[in-house]
Amino acid sequence: MERADIDRVGGWRLMYNCWASARRLRNWPKDQPFLQTKEDLPALFVSAACVEAISAIPMLICDEDNPQDIKKVEGAIEDDIADCARYGLKSY
Repeated sequence: MERADIDRVGGWRLMYNCWASARRLRNWPKDQPFLQTKEDLPALFVSAACVEAISAIPMLICDEDNPQDIKKVEGAIEDDIADCARYGLKSY
């Protein structure tokens, strides 16, 4: 067993960068092979079966006191669902 990586800001940044990488892949010209560079991160894909994550992640808002972090809203289940996805990705 290993301790989970609890770096919140780093986890949110990794999640964002994974989706940014996916956008880059999606816009890659189809007539050219994709040449992965060392700057490319693995893309994160959320299954259509994960309806809770799909609905929760867009509901997140930035923390005004720390703009690189997500604001924890008391009683909002979306925060917990997104945290689970972030923990899983960052600790993998």
